[in-house]
Amino acid sequence: MEAKLIKQGTLIVVLASLLSMKFAVLPLIEWQGSAIGRLEASNRQLGKVQTVIANHPLYKEDLSLVLAEVKASNEFMYADADGTKLSIQRDLDELFSQDGIKVTGFNWVLDSVESSSSIRVLRVTVYFSGSTESMIRVFWNISSFSKIIKIVDWRQQMKRFGADLLGGTNGNVTLEFFASKRSAAIYGQQLGGIGD
Repeated sequence: MEAKLIKQGTLIVVLASLLSMKFAVLPLIEWQGSAIGRLEASNRQLGKVQTVIANHPLYKEDLSLVLAEVKASNEFMYADADGTKLSIQRDLDELFSQDGIKVTGFNWVLDSVESSSSIRVLRVTVYFSGSTESMIRVFWNISSFSKIIKIVDWRQQMKRFGADLLGGTNGNVTLEFFASKRSAAIYGQQLGGIGD
């Protein structure tokens, strides 16, 4: 029966080897695995950085094309910033007054401030009075001002001054504008006006 029983010395050796495996070998294997994982992650990151460096001229060219498109679109819209309405109002006041039409009021009828859209739609009704001849010139200038997207509504009353004079007019016009959040983010300021 003694032959079948494991000797106490053998059990102590087995216990010592199991304890050394649990407290020495297994932590060493875990550390080695995590170190290999970190090295593999660093290697993947290095590969990505090398790809970016190798394709830098292509990325730079793509960025310049995108910036050129944004800059070209700024001809047709305002940068969406805190002072967008004030800039539009200032440009319209200059547009009307340069031909002698007096702006008697502004009324903002639409402002689509949506966080999901990068384009903000603004509509303003401008009330005006002046000579009919000047009003014709102003509307000609409105048609060539690229930041005005469209004339939504236009109403006016005309008065006759005499046989050789066109007369006077007063009325209102509702105009629509776009403002871009992207151009505000890229350029960080209001771009353009009538004098640009």
